[in-house]
Parts: sequence; structure tokens; C-alpha cells
Amino acid sequence: MQPRVRGAKLAAQGSEHHTGNRPHAYLACVQARMTEARDLFRNEQSTEFVIVTIPTMMAVSESSRLAAALKKDGIPVNKVVVNQVRKGSE
Repeated sequence: MQPRVRGAKLAAQGSEHHTGNRPHAYLACVQARMTEARDLFRNEQSTEFVIVTIPTMMAVSESSRLAAALKKDGIPVNKVVVNQVRKGSE
């Protein structure tokens, strides 16, 4: 369950508002959080992406594009779920 806590921590940090007059410090903080998020997404031990789609040409095409983009960014996708499939449907 640690990844969920860590992800919640990232979400909570992202909701803070910058009110000071130190934009460089703020941007450095945002960059650090983005790096932490990227590392979390790429960690196969703690994170898994599952693409969920439906069996239509457009949905499958979009899911394929998503899988390619994630792979390009070094984010592993090992499972795809196809919803709305009925036994005997063509």
C-alpha cells in the first residue's frame, strides 16, 4: 500500500498554492515533485499501469497510442483490459 500513500502525498503537494515572490524556488519545488512522480511511474516494483478500453476501433486506437506514449517515456504497461465483450460476439 505504500505507493498509494506516496501518490496521495504527491497529489496533496500539488494542490498547494504558491503565494510568495520566489518563483525560482517554487519552480524548483514543482520540478522536484515532477521528478518524484516520474520515478514513481517508472518503478515496476511499486506501480502498474493497466490500460482499460472497449472493443471499438477508436477506443483501441487511442489505447494503442497511450501504450506507445507510455513506453516511449519508460513507463511499463503489461496489461490491457477490454470491457464490454460478450461471449459469442464478433
